[in-house]
Amino acid sequence: MGKTFIDYLREEIKNIDDSGKEFDRELLHFPDLVKLECDMLENEDVDRQSRIMINAALGYLLVPNDVVPEEVYGVYGYMDDMYVSCIVIEYLKKKYPDLLKSLWNSDEDLDKVLDICLYKSEKFLDDKGLKEKLLRFCGLAD
Repeated sequence: MGKTFIDYLREEIKNIDDSGKEFDRELLHFPDLVKLECDMLENEDVDRQSRIMINAALGYLLVPNDVVPEEVYGVYGYMDDMYVSCIVIEYLKKKYPDLLKSLWNSDEDLDKVLDICLYKSEKFLDDKGLKEKLLRFCGLAD
């Protein structure tokens, strides 16, 4: 199998980490969260509303000029993408706790990863006053 988008994302974040620039290490978990969302889509038990939310998160990741663009913010441009993924996975956790745990493919505890990634990305967005704009942009708020 060739290189996937998740592989690309992991390499891009890791390359920035290896460059010596300081950044929130929680971003290293972001590709695992994206993979979890993709794996959820492959399960027949996931309902329509959940699929819509997952696709909103994955679609937002692909928008080139999103609320916090990578071209402007560098690796921090993924903070908004990570926040959206965390919000969606928190929603899925309530409906499919066992399925999420079975699909989670990391040595780190899913709840711990979600808590810290959600905290860091939400703080970043709050500091910039962008959280509500982001939620409206990707259809997760009125």
